[in-house]
Amino acid sequence: MAYYLSRLLYLLIGLFGISLVLLFHEGGHFLMARLLKIDVEVFSIGMGPKLFSIQGRRTELRLSLIPFGGYCSMKGSTDLTKALKDEARAFKVTEQGSYFGTTPLVRFMIFLAGPLANFLLACILFGLTAVIPVETIVHEARIVPAYLYERMYPDVIEQKTLKERDLVLECNGTRVTSWQELETLILASRGEDLELLVDRDGSIFRTTIKSRDGRYGLALYEDTLIGRVVEPSQFEVGDRIVEMNGVPVTCSLGVYDNARDINSFKVERDGRTIIIEADNYPFAWKTELEKRSQSTFLSGALTGAVKAKDNFFLTLHSLFQVVTRRGRNASEEITGPAKAASSIGSITLLGMKTSFASGFRAFIYLLAIVSISLCVANLLPLPSFDGGQMLVNLLQMITRRDMSPRAYVVFHFMGLGCTLMIMIAMYSLTIRDLLGI
Repeated sequence: MAYYLSRLLYLLIGLFGISLVLLFHEGGHFLMARLLKIDVEVFSIGMGPKLFSIQGRRTELRLSLIPFGGYCSMKGSTDLTKALKDEARAFKVTEQGSYFGTTPLVRFMIFLAGPLANFLLACILFGLTAVIPVETIVHEARIVPAYLYERMYPDVIEQKTLKERDLVLECNGTRVTSWQELETLILASRGEDLELLVDRDGSIFRTTIKSRDGRYGLALYEDTLIGRVVEPSQFEVGDRIVEMNGVPVTCSLGVYDNARDINSFKVERDGRTIIIEADNYPFAWKTELEKRSQSTFLSGALTGAVKAKDNFFLTLHSLFQVVTRRGRNASEEITGPAKAASSIGSITLLGMKTSFASGFRAFIYLLAIVSISLCVANLLPLPSFDGGQMLVNLLQMITRRDMSPRAYVVFHFMGLGCTLMIMIAMYSLTIRDLLGI
């Protein structure tokens, strides 16, 4: 019973966070519409039947049943009904504050405001993660040649002079005391050769490694010793994972590289060996923590903007890989809303085990990722998404011809059909995630 209550708590925390991101998205549409003198009749968080609402002076604020998505219903239904009844070929006379009484540029800006709001939210949240003072995980500069785990790191350069668990002491003459310092030096190298001073079980030697497309094929070595768990769990602090789905593992990458939907963990505990079946990872590896001073507000804002930009293009690239089938199967890359929400909740509570600041930081970082994903998804040129509406209005600006009332209705129903198919797909993923199939 406690297990199911904890899973429900994860889900509720995640749903709360996702709802905040959706609220910001729809708020972008709402604020831009009001700024451009367009009346918003309904502002809804969620889709489907209305649960309850509050009627404001101009707008009805509504909470709907399905907690994914939302919408702003702008003034113009009377104009549309009249134009269809008169079989008009254009919206000639409209109500004051009507959506149909505007120009294509105004409508384009209203639809752009949603994704833009999500991008700005991601900048803010990423920036906050940079300025919140928390205990930061610090690892030894022990490395793993990434090519040894080709499922996780396909197409990386092979560094055959290095072995798993090698300890890097220097990089290009600069002393290294942690993986974080080594990673910073690697990023600053801009693809140039790196000279490393390495300690391999007490034997010190130097080696030079080259890059491929700016990547050196090095990854962090983490022991498979569990340091923290999310209760309730079959895992305990001090457990060491020695096999993952029947494959011996010596570092955390081995655990992830051999993961499946349902996993069999072989664990050493107090001199005993036990088998644990699980579909998630309710634990964190044993690490050292170091209190780090917070960044300044200005540097945090800059960091937030850079991270939002990087994640935007990374998400676009991942989406391209899925669409062109160059990556893994789409069913492996895309998860349902329930699993996404549950993951946010479980990671947040895991961070809370360390401190409130760590849990809150993890929570807003994940919401920043969700916000970028929503930004990218809504820019897709599909009828039900902001990108589809933006494309239509862009074409109207180019051709200098407005969409006819009848064409608008056809496009609107295409959007509803597209939305229905997407919701069916998402909820089929949700059912799959909940049933573990």
